[in-house]
Amino acid sequence: MTGLVLVAAIFGGMLFFALVVAPMIFTALQPDASGVLIRRMFPVYYLYMGVLSALATLTITFTHEVEAVVLAAVAGLFWVSRQILMPRINAVRDQMNAGESGPATTRFKHLHRLSVAINLVQILAVLTVLVRIA
Repeated sequence: MTGLVLVAAIFGGMLFFALVVAPMIFTALQPDASGVLIRRMFPVYYLYMGVLSALATLTITFTHEVEAVVLAAVAGLFWVSRQILMPRINAVRDQMNAGESGPATTRFKHLHRLSVAINLVQILAVLTVLVRIA
């Protein structure tokens, strides 16, 4: 039961952030302010969701082995996004803000798309786990 609640919380949190919070930030704030806020929110989001995913993994390990592996992968992707991908995105964005365009813009688009793709895969994986353990 605890695992189900945790997985539902992860899924709901991910959807809320992706469909409500992030779009609201970019439509309600000026670009400079939205960039600052996003840079502060994403590390917290990734950490929080990664910890929840790890806890959910632990709670279902002995009852839903395959789903636990999927959640462990989701937790791992949160770590990769927080520790590797976001610093690279921020560095390239800083290059763009400093006036470097061309390669920096292309690199930013590539990294941002990768970030979005990872998040989409995570959402679908968590939804699959949620359906399977419910």
